[in-house]
Amino acid sequence: MKALVYHGPFQVAVEEVPEPKLEAETDAIVQVELAAICGSDLHIYHGKIAGVLPGTVLGHEFVGRIVEKGPLVPFPLGERVVGSFQVACGDCPACRKGQYFACLKGGVFGFGLALGNLQGAQAERVRVPFARQSLFAIGDLPAEEAILAGDILTTAYGGVRPFLSPGMSVAVVGSGPVGLMAQMVAHALGAGQVYAIDPEETRLEKAAALGSLPVNPKAEDPVARVRKETQGLGVDLVVEAVGLTGRLPRAAAFSRRVSSG
Repeated sequence: MKALVYHGPFQVAVEEVPEPKLEAETDAIVQVELAAICGSDLHIYHGKIAGVLPGTVLGHEFVGRIVEKGPLVPFPLGERVVGSFQVACGDCPACRKGQYFACLKGGVFGFGLALGNLQGAQAERVRVPFARQSLFAIGDLPAEEAILAGDILTTAYGGVRPFLSPGMSVAVVGSGPVGLMAQMVAHALGAGQVYAIDPEETRLEKAAALGSLPVNPKAEDPVARVRKETQGLGVDLVVEAVGLTGRLPRAAAFSRRVSSG
């Protein structure tokens, strides 16, 4: 089958690789319908993730159809599913507490030795360990929508839900895909005013359509605007959704916590 294979920094190629095979009773093989390129894949491409060996198939965001499965996989053959970027066993102490990120047997597709050394999903087929916990049925939902649930939406949700109470004001710095979804999560969970801060007008238009207040730092001082809108208090919650590797200037200045000392 064809897959996108990593050969080192700035070196990837679509080439023939062996078909995945079932290795455990909890495995499933998924025929990939749609795969996405995550920003984390670009970190691998740039050589910034240690332990990704040459020959690794990349990709951890995918939608597809189950074509093979072990006897402990409850889905029927042919079921359309979205895969979680991360697999988890569901049985270890961490999983029993709902802390799937700390699963003793878990891993992330296409992320190398440190995270389970699983082959990725930018391929015609992918083996999914612990399929019962790691796949979710999507029925007839369009693949372009369902694929967002596997990683990007959960990233946004995880950055907002634990910290948000209804009525809280929120500033989301960055209105790219994660930032827009962070705003959607905030609105859905009952936030008060949500401020969308981004220099790109097309992104701010999308943010405004969600009900956020757009603020363009090219046109005005975003900190001053947020302070003005909140009577000098700042917001209750700041979500940084830019992903800079360096320092984000004055990000904390939006926060009520900073302004109140």
